[in-house]
Amino acid sequence: MTRFYRYHIVTAFSRPANFEPMYRMLEPMDVTWHLLVEETARLCLQSPAPWVKLEFYPAATDGFHPAHYLGNCFLQSGLNPVERYQWLPDDTFLPEGFHVLIDRHPGEVVICTLDRGPHHPNECAVNPRILNACPEKIARGYIAGEQMIFSGKVGKAHRFGSSYSGDFDFIQSVTNDCAPNFAPEAKVKYNFLERGRWDKVGL
Repeated sequence: MTRFYRYHIVTAFSRPANFEPMYRMLEPMDVTWHLLVEETARLCLQSPAPWVKLEFYPAATDGFHPAHYLGNCFLQSGLNPVERYQWLPDDTFLPEGFHVLIDRHPGEVVICTLDRGPHHPNECAVNPRILNACPEKIARGYIAGEQMIFSGKVGKAHRFGSSYSGDFDFIQSVTNDCAPNFAPEAKVKYNFLERGRWDKVGL
């Protein structure tokens, strides 16, 4: 099916064992996959296909969470202003047809739903299984970075915070400047490769 937007998946990569299942998941989706890795890994990694881009950056400094530091380095690079970007951790999946659903929603920012899986650790009320895509859930603890699909124009203008929860700093900064559209029907499968969280078949 023809899509209006071009999509980029951006992953701060640190778990080599997860590369193959993620590669197989993303390969049929017609996306560009950016793997953000520290410069020290340059001699150990090579891209297996033109749509997989290895992006090498210095190690994190100034107390930054490593994934957010790499994310900020990427945001300072040459993002295409009219194409769309999405953060995806190196153990999280997108279901088949995900971007077809997202493509139906115009605008600079689209927020989807996140499913934590049937066996997620439900430790407190601020840790529900489903993080729904709706205005009321744009709050710390109720939305994750991988729920937001944003244009390169937006990405260039915003940055992650330094802490582990710095993805919300990015979300809050973006949504304060640009009213998002919502795609509740499109669901990210959070920590899909985490042992025991999901009932997986065929991996």
